[in-house]
Amino acid sequence: QDFIYYHFFMPHHPYEFMGNSFSFDLNGYFKYYQYVSLDILLDKIKCFPKENLKIIITGDHGYRQNPKVNPYNTFSAFYGFENNEVDKIKKVQDIGLFIKNQILKNN
Repeated sequence: QDFIYYHFFMPHHPYEFMGNSFSFDLNGYFKYYQYVSLDILLDKIKCFPKENLKIIITGDHGYRQNPKVNPYNTFSAFYGFENNEVDKIKKVQDIGLFIKNQILKNN
């Protein structure tokens, strides 16, 4: 069984990439986002056989620079897990216990 955990380090500032700085407003955030590509990660994931593959991709918080955007809306994606198990996760802090329980369940 293969397990991939990826902490999506976005939207962390400084919003900077190779000398290019971006403002902290939504426009700067979206311009910065183009540099945070999952293409490399997805290419690596394709190397694993899909059988028994489990993947978690998650951030640790949402966008915090605009009061109209809920900072608790955190991106998380799960692959290879039972939906009823994933539905028990209510906040990003629950993922650690979720991983522990999955490991114990499979050993």
